[in-house]
Amino acid sequence: MKKIILLTLVALTALTLHAEKIIMEMGSVSMSELKMTTYDNDPDAEAVTIFDLGESAFIHEDGQGFIIRFSRQTRIKILDDAGLDYAEVEILIYRTRDIYETVEQIKAASFRLDGDQLVKTELDKKDVQIEKVNEYYVKYKFVIPDVRKGSVIEYSYDIYSPRIFYLRDWEFQSEIPTIYSEYVTRMIPFYEYVYILKGASSFDVYENKVSSTERYFAGLKFKDNIFRVGMKNVPAFRDESFITSKNDYILSLDFQLAKIHQLQGGTQDIMTTWESMVEEYEKSPNFGKFIKKCEKSAPKILDMDKVLAMPNEEKFEYIVDYVKSGYSWDGFTSDGVSKSVKDLTKEKRGTIAEINLFLTGLLRAAGFEAYPVLLSTREHGKIQHKYPFADFFNYQIIYVKDGEHSYLTDGADYLCDDRRIPERCLNDRGLIVKRGPVEWINLNTKIESDYRRNITLNVELEKATAEIMVIASEYEALNLRRKIGGNEDKLKSYYKDLLGDEIDSVVFIKNAKDRNKPYLAAFKSEIELTRLNDKLYVAPFLSFAGSDNPFKQKERKLPIDMVKISKNEFHTTMKIPDGYVIDFKPLNKKVDNDLFELEYRIEEGNNQNELIVLLSYKFKDKEYPAQDYKKLKSYYELILEKANENIVLKKSEV
Repeated sequence: MKKIILLTLVALTALTLHAEKIIMEMGSVSMSELKMTTYDNDPDAEAVTIFDLGESAFIHEDGQGFIIRFSRQTRIKILDDAGLDYAEVEILIYRTRDIYETVEQIKAASFRLDGDQLVKTELDKKDVQIEKVNEYYVKYKFVIPDVRKGSVIEYSYDIYSPRIFYLRDWEFQSEIPTIYSEYVTRMIPFYEYVYILKGASSFDVYENKVSSTERYFAGLKFKDNIFRVGMKNVPAFRDESFITSKNDYILSLDFQLAKIHQLQGGTQDIMTTWESMVEEYEKSPNFGKFIKKCEKSAPKILDMDKVLAMPNEEKFEYIVDYVKSGYSWDGFTSDGVSKSVKDLTKEKRGTIAEINLFLTGLLRAAGFEAYPVLLSTREHGKIQHKYPFADFFNYQIIYVKDGEHSYLTDGADYLCDDRRIPERCLNDRGLIVKRGPVEWINLNTKIESDYRRNITLNVELEKATAEIMVIASEYEALNLRRKIGGNEDKLKSYYKDLLGDEIDSVVFIKNAKDRNKPYLAAFKSEIELTRLNDKLYVAPFLSFAGSDNPFKQKERKLPIDMVKISKNEFHTTMKIPDGYVIDFKPLNKKVDNDLFELEYRIEEGNNQNELIVLLSYKFKDKEYPAQDYKKLKSYYELILEKANENIVLKKSEV
C-alpha cells in the first residue's frame, strides 16, 4: 500500500539528519560505469539511472521579483538495445502570452569505450528542437548522439520560471531502476510550502539546514533554508495493467504553496481547508460568478419558455444536448474560465471548465439544482482527501439533482450518455462546489455494462458463414461509438483485427450517435475452418475472446482496478451441415462466487442439426485487492479455455 507523509517547509532552522554527501559532476564517468553490463539489483533492466539530481532555487535580479530556477542533472547507463530510447530527452515547459518559462544551459553527451579509449560525443545545440504542444506548453527535444548498447549518457538543463506558486514536483522512480535520486529546494522566508511524499514513509537521505550565506531583498536580510532529500536503490516502476495512474503509486514528492509572508508583515493563506477552497471557488469571478452570469444569460441563449414547459427528463436532455452538440471542448483543462460568456457563445469552443460551468448555469436557469464537481482524472491520479491541495484537481463535471434523482454529466463529451461521465472521470471521489459542509461524491459506478455477440454460424465443408450482431450498452457502447461510430469501414477494420477474417458486408449500424441508447451493429464474415482427418473443428465464438490473458504478472503488489463492471455474453446458433454429426463437444461449466461468475452451456436448437452454444462471464467488482490477483488470472484462463474450445464434427456413418 502507498504511504504518505505531509511536512511543512519553512525557512527556519530544523533538525538535520546527516547523510553521506554524494558528489556527482558532469563528465566524471567512472570506468566501472563504462564496463557495467548488468545491474545486480535488476538483471533484466534495459538501462539504469546512475543518478538523477534536481534543485529548485529562488533567484532575483535587481529591480525584479523572484523567479524559480529548476536545475536537473541525470546520468544513465544503457545496458541493452531496448534502453536506447532513454537517449531521447524531452523537457516540457509552460509558456503563454503572460507566463513565459525558458530552458537554458542544455548540455548532453554520450560516453563509451573503444578498446581502452574513452569516446565522448557531445550534443550540438543546433540539434535541440522546440515544439509547440498546445497554447499552454512547449516541448524541447533532443537525441543524445552516438548512443549504443554499453554507453553512458548524461544531460543537464535549467528551467527559469516566474510561476512562484508552482514549485516543481519530483519523481524518484521511473520505468528503469535508479541507484540514487536527490532533490534539493532552497527555500526563502517569503513562501511556505507543504509537500506529500508518496510511496514511502521516509527518505534515505534527509537534510534540512539554514544556509551560511546571507541574501538581501527589498532591504530585508535573510538566509535560504536548504532542504535536501534522496532515495537510494529505487526499483523500476513498470507500468502494471489495471491501475488508475502511476501517479498513485510511484515514489514521488508533490508540493503545494501554503502561505505567503508579506514584506510589509502579515500572512496570506493559500492552502487552508476544503471548506475555504470551496468558498474561494464560489466567490471567484472565473468560477462561481461565471456560473451566475451564464444563468442570467440563459434567456438570450435558449428559448426558456419552451424549455420550462418541458417535463424535467426531456428538459435535462434538451439542455445537455444543446451544449454537447453546439459547443466543443478544446482539450485543455483549467482551474476556471478565461473567456466571457459572450465570447464563449460566439466561439462555441472552450476549456473543460468553460464548457461545464456554462452548462451548470443553463441547468440552474431551467430550475435544476446543479453544482460543479472538481475531480482528478484517472491518468492524473487519485485525490488525497486529507490534504487540501488545489493541484490535485484537473477536471470539472456537473452534479445535477432532480427531485429524488441525481446525475453526473459532462457537457464536453458528445458520445457519452447524458447521465454518465467518461471513463477518464471514474476515479474515486470528486469535490462538490457547494456552499455549506464539504461534500464528496463517489465517481465510480456500479452500473453494469453489457456486451453481447449473437452469432449465427452456417457450417459448410471447408468454411463457415457467420452472421454477427453486436449489442452493447453503457460504457461498452461508448467504447464502440468512440472506435467505430457509424463508419462501416472502421467497423470492418476493427472486427477484422479482432477476428482475423475479412468482414464481407455490413448489414447495419444503429444508435451510433444516439448516446442514450444501446449501440447495435450487424455484419457478415466468411470463416476458414480447420479440417483434419475428415473432421471439422469449429470455434463457436470465432476469435471474439482473443487468446491473451491480460493478467500477465507472476506476482501483484498493487490493487487491481477494472474501471467498470462489464458482462460479456456470446450466443451462437451453429448449423451443422448435412452428413455430419457431433464427435466432441466441450463440457458445460458454471462458476459463481463473490469475485466472478461464468456460465458455459451447450444445448440443442429448435431445428434439426442445430446447436446452441452460450457463454457469459463477469468480474463482479471494479476493484480488487492485490491478493486476489492470482484468482482473477485463473478465472481469465478459464474464460479463454471455454471461449476458444472447438466443437468437432465428423461424417455420419449412415
